[in-house]
Amino acid sequence: MVRRGGWTIPEANELLQRIRAEQEPRFSGPVAATPYPFPSAGDAAAYIKAQAVAFGADIAGICRIEPTDVYQGRTVPFDYAIAIGQRMLWREFQEVPSRRSAIECLRVYFTLGETVIRLAAHIRDLGYPCSVEHPIGDSDLLHIPIGLKAGFGELGRHGSIIHPTLGPLFRMGSVATSLPMAIDHPVDAGIAEFCDRCRACRKFCPPQAIPDTRSPEAGQDHLGHDR
Repeated sequence: MVRRGGWTIPEANELLQRIRAEQEPRFSGPVAATPYPFPSAGDAAAYIKAQAVAFGADIAGICRIEPTDVYQGRTVPFDYAIAIGQRMLWREFQEVPSRRSAIECLRVYFTLGETVIRLAAHIRDLGYPCSVEHPIGDSDLLHIPIGLKAGFGELGRHGSIIHPTLGPLFRMGSVATSLPMAIDHPVDAGIAEFCDRCRACRKFCPPQAIPDTRSPEAGQDHLGHDR
């Protein structure tokens, strides 16, 4: 149940219930017996990304799945991940947390969930097994590493991806599949340099949880910057 300050948010709870009742039963399905023969991995990638956009994605990218992309204790029997992103409305996030921001989060979880489920069903119709990695959680794949490798942007100081066009206001889901596709790569859009100048997230973080400087002990992002 979604709560804010001790009171419930019926609109958000309704969307959460719809995800469980309407979407979860559609996470899996039959796979066509004969795989569609794409001319090349590049053709397959272009087609799948175009279909993702047709089903409602704002951004889509592809990467190989590595062991570090999988939650501890989970397994993913596929080689490729299709990262899918959908924008959230900036005007709904002028106060966070709030009733409006909670509703907008759940709205995008639902619509993005539909996109991921429809794309997965289409891939199964093409004869390739796949799994739905729903944006609301309990997935096997870590969405942020997948998004970074698929070229969605750079890791911001706040720990989330900043997209060159969408900024940080988007949600991610993905589809894991055995369909061979050409992969995308991490992008350097100058966001890390901008973050080090801006530091707004550090200045306005209520519990002061974001450090002032980067630390080698925290590891590195996909472009080799200290976290």
